[in-house]
Amino acid sequence: MLVDNDWAEYKVNVGDSVVKVYFHCLIFSYSRYRVYDISLDKTQSSIFTVMEDAFNELGGVCKRIQVDNAAQFIVDSRVKHPQWNNAFLSFCGFCGITPTRSLPYHPWSKGKVESTFYYLKEHFIKNNTFESINDLYIKLKEFQNTVNLKTHKGINGISSELFKREKEFLIELPHGSIKDRFKQIRKVTLDCLVSYRSNRYSVPYAFAGKTVWLLPHKGITLKIYSQKGNLIAEHPLSLKKGQIIINKAHYKSKIYDENSNYMKLSLLFKERFKDYDKAEEFLQTLKNQKMIQPKYHLAKIMDILSYYDNESCISVMDECFRYKNFTLNFIIALISKRKPKQETVSANTALSLSKYSNCSNQIKRNLKEYRLCQI
Repeated sequence: MLVDNDWAEYKVNVGDSVVKVYFHCLIFSYSRYRVYDISLDKTQSSIFTVMEDAFNELGGVCKRIQVDNAAQFIVDSRVKHPQWNNAFLSFCGFCGITPTRSLPYHPWSKGKVESTFYYLKEHFIKNNTFESINDLYIKLKEFQNTVNLKTHKGINGISSELFKREKEFLIELPHGSIKDRFKQIRKVTLDCLVSYRSNRYSVPYAFAGKTVWLLPHKGITLKIYSQKGNLIAEHPLSLKKGQIIINKAHYKSKIYDENSNYMKLSLLFKERFKDYDKAEEFLQTLKNQKMIQPKYHLAKIMDILSYYDNESCISVMDECFRYKNFTLNFIIALISKRKPKQETVSANTALSLSKYSNCSNQIKRNLKEYRLCQI
């Protein structure tokens, strides 16, 4: 089973702006079934994400993929025996795909894809306006469904019907996600911001001063993960520079918003630390020290303690009694030295970057088979 993969750059009317968008297409050679996607850049991270999302949408992986001579795939197409890009080899090995390339200056070998982009330009992009990038994506998928339900003249059949036969030959999806190898590490500032490409994005205040992982998604969104692999924030990527993108909810306490008064918060606190004989005394001392806004301070403290087990929290409260200091900053300084409690990460949660420190364990065939490009 052979699939062609390529992308084309177009300027699209999105809202009040003209945005440069990369349209991607995977097309099956037998059924001519198409899978469209978009990105706002053409980095390896975005290209691999698009391909992986397409395989997830299809429910399986093709056995062979045909690509052009772009630098994301080929090291140097000008030499007689060019080599595959190592990152692309890892992607193919991880998915179990055999890569092949089109010859330079050999347009007929990519004719299916080239004609597909011409059709996309004339029937979808031209004279069309979209409210947002999300609106563009939704309408592109609607266009994809419409095209796949039409009779294709080249094969004299309906692509979606022929694909039902072709789908039986897809191989099983790999476990995990190769795109997570593109995560980038960042230190959160004390004002709860992380930097990415000359802009700053907010994270929940509980992660101020901590290390997090950034994962750009198709140049459209920025996903931010904790060190344990939990998604803690997601922002649309700004197309401008020097911007500060803030989610106001990151600076609010969920516990504070959901409980109407200090008494209700106190009951929650005592319920969690029912085995701590000084729980009532801790609350009373805190209230005496913070007479103006006791609810606010207790909510913040409970938010921070929610990331740690009871044993660590009780040891910190004992330290508060020892030094007679019950302030939020003092508690944060003490608790940050403890180890956060272990949380169960679901199968859908992003895998740790360490999973890919030795990708060879998950390679399904020897990468030496791919070292010299197949033509």
